[in-house]
Amino acid sequence: LGAVVEGVDARHVDAAGVAKLLDAVRAHGVVVLEGQNLSRAEQVAFTEALGDVVVLPPSFEGKDPEPLHPEIQRVTNFFANGTWKGPTSKFGAYWHQDGEFWKAPGHNVLSILHCQAAPPDGGETGFADLRAGLATLSKPILERAAKAWTEVSVYEIKDFRGGDPVDMAKFPNASHPFVMPHALDGGPTLYVAGEHKGTMILTQCAACAKP
Repeated sequence: LGAVVEGVDARHVDAAGVAKLLDAVRAHGVVVLEGQNLSRAEQVAFTEALGDVVVLPPSFEGKDPEPLHPEIQRVTNFFANGTWKGPTSKFGAYWHQDGEFWKAPGHNVLSILHCQAAPPDGGETGFADLRAGLATLSKPILERAAKAWTEVSVYEIKDFRGGDPVDMAKFPNASHPFVMPHALDGGPTLYVAGEHKGTMILTQCAACAKP
């Protein structure tokens, strides 16, 4: 899991660079581009080069939207105006899968994380290799997993609970097969939703199609 890709300038990525990055994502799951220093506008342009950009409703932004760039979700201890959010401020500090509350195919999300500042200790982001996880399952467990669903409710996602009722209503409950084709190459992978109350519901279902 994970690879460093060299020779790509995210400010001036061309079609060949996009193909190189997407293939690296397919093969390694997590891709690191070192030495990048993008403006907000450049980060949005880079994201647009890789695919359709996801814009969340303003009320989902932890009451801290990125000024002028709604495409960017701020994950920080400081408000956009520079005010400290306090020692208990957390955002996304739990296991989750970006896009899990979208119905298919919108749940297939490639997240672009651009670090501007990091503490000397702590603050790491963890990633899980769901293809490797699938490969470790015994045959009986795999057979059960292939008939299971993950059900996700936007109302149970911790960071969105303060969302506007109108915004929340735009996202009906989403159901995803626990084993599904990978978005980039169609190979089998697990789809595991986050640790939200009520979202990790696995139900036996004969109608679930195997990938």
